[in-house]
Amino acid sequence: MNRNHCAVTADLNRYLKQLDQEDAREHAIERLAADLMLQEYAPDTEANVIEALLETTDKVATAITPHLKAVINEKNAAIRANLYALIGKVIVDRTLSYWEDTAREQAIRDIDNADCPYCYDQGCRKCEGDY
Repeated sequence: MNRNHCAVTADLNRYLKQLDQEDAREHAIERLAADLMLQEYAPDTEANVIEALLETTDKVATAITPHLKAVINEKNAAIRANLYALIGKVIVDRTLSYWEDTAREQAIRDIDNADCPYCYDQGCRKCEGDY
């Protein structure tokens, strides 16, 4: 009976360690993706806006076409302004989404290639040799 208890405890400890490692991995991915969004994947640079729109042309066109048709046919200036705002929101949302996805994909690749399985090269005592 005691041996069975030890096996259950060992299984539980392995499971909890795996959860901790998965949490650390996800946290490292989120931090790295956020850093990438502030640097080379910043969605607010001219080149990155152009790239995002070029890469998502079909999605952008599909999303804004109904609003463009409505703008062309709308005579009320206030309604036209709202439609223009919707078109702008689609462009901003598509650009942000593209770069968030791109940054996350890059972060996952980088984390999966990290040398330290504990912190994913984010700087822990084990990978810095202080353990």
